[in-house]
Amino acid sequence: MAQRKVVVIDDESPFLMLSQIAVRSLGFECFTATDGVSGLHRIEEVQPDIIICDYTMPEMNGYEVWKAVQQNPDLRETPFILFSGLVDTRWKMLDRPELEEMYQHSQQNDARLRLIEKSSARLHLTTAIVELLESS
Repeated sequence: MAQRKVVVIDDESPFLMLSQIAVRSLGFECFTATDGVSGLHRIEEVQPDIIICDYTMPEMNGYEVWKAVQQNPDLRETPFILFSGLVDTRWKMLDRPELEEMYQHSQQNDARLRLIEKSSARLHLTTAIVELLESS
């Protein structure tokens, strides 16, 4: 059986390293990118089993990456975890309607989308990866 692949996109080195450790500890192959544009290229190249992406990044934010993934028929079914330090526990943000859109989408329509507040990432990352891969 082929090893499952995960793409992690984050411009913060400490979080990128933490995510790599979590992914590899689950036995998955990990591919990384440090911005949304190179991350989207990496996703298209690797065709991962799951995508982990930060929201706030240069050039293309996590919402834009998610929307691009949703537009690609080969990728739209790929489970997606979005992290952000800009939100409260309900993913509400007065000046970020795209986060509200993703929150509503994850609650109503899409079991493949998970939103995790970045400060609690250590607690929830491995659980979210396992749950998403088991359900896909």
